[in-house]
Amino acid sequence: MGVLDVDLIKLSLLILIILSSLTLSGCLDGERKSNLHTKGNESEKINISEKALEIALNDSEVKKIIGTNYRILNVTTSHLERIYKGVRISKDYPVVVVDTKSSINYIYVDIENETVVNIGTVYKRQPLPPEKPTPLLTPPPLVMTPIHPGKIVMDFIKFYNERNATKLYEMFSERIKKNRSIEDVGEELSFAENHNISLAPNEKLFARDGLMENETMIYKANLTISYSNGAKNATIEFPILYVKYTREKDNLTYIGFQPAIDRWVFEGIRGVILENFEE
Repeated sequence: MGVLDVDLIKLSLLILIILSSLTLSGCLDGERKSNLHTKGNESEKINISEKALEIALNDSEVKKIIGTNYRILNVTTSHLERIYKGVRISKDYPVVVVDTKSSINYIYVDIENETVVNIGTVYKRQPLPPEKPTPLLTPPPLVMTPIHPGKIVMDFIKFYNERNATKLYEMFSERIKKNRSIEDVGEELSFAENHNISLAPNEKLFARDGLMENETMIYKANLTISYSNGAKNATIEFPILYVKYTREKDNLTYIGFQPAIDRWVFEGIRGVILENFEE
């Protein structure tokens, strides 16, 4: 290899190094310019958002809509088509999104003219008022059928014939009990025992309905009164007093009528026996 060949090789290497350096420098300059451009775009976007927000919040119509209690959700960009002075305009605008209690508002801002070009409002669905609980219907009171006075008379006959002073005394009203004691019932039963008295209903007349006088029913019972010397039919009046009462059970109200004998009916029985002795 001659001296000339060596010089050519060296020259080629030098040219290659220079070209590589120029290429690398160009790449770095391009990247630097790209970074500067990106930063510039971001800064520009921030400036546009701030400007759009300022224009929107100072607009009189916007103030009426959003009031003082609002929240900025976002500043973005959106496309809007509109007719302005007979000309159709299709353009991207900065949009300020404002949240209020009753709506979300999309405010389109024209940065160049510093005006609000459109306000889109989406109203929030108001929650339905809570349903009022259905009032519980109170069922009407249940009125119990009063005991038929004939049943009262039958119980009286039963306890009289059994000489049961306690049960008989319980059958009388409070008015009678004020003037008579259970000892008085015992005396009447002693009289019945001495004269071997027993009572029996006369079936032909026993089913007759009584007569109502206020809260008292006068029930006339035709009885056969048997005693030591024979038997005699007699009509004995049983005034049955019905005392109203109420009772609560299982969320229901019951109205009943407690029957009570409101006369000292022993006098009528005793009178029949004494009349027979006088005869």
